[in-house]
Amino acid sequence: MSSQGNEELGKKLDQLIVLTAMALTATVEKKTEKILMLGQAGLDRNIIAKLCGTTPHSVSVVLSAAKKGKP
Repeated sequence: MSSQGNEELGKKLDQLIVLTAMALTATVEKKTEKILMLGQAGLDRNIIAKLCGTTPHSVSVVLSAAKKGKP
C-alpha cells in the first residue's frame, strides 16, 4: 500500500474513532464525566477537547485531578 493510501486509511480510522467516541458519550451530560470516559479510553487530549468543546489544557487538568484522586 502506498504512503498516500496509508494516510487515507489513517484519516478514516481517526474519523471512526471520533464518531464512536461521540456515540459513547452522547447521553453523558457532564463535561467532566465525558473527559474522564474518553481519557480512560485512551484518546488524545486534543481530540477529547474538540469533542467536549474545551481546551486541551482543561482536559489535562481534569485528567490530572482524577489521577490524584481529587473530586
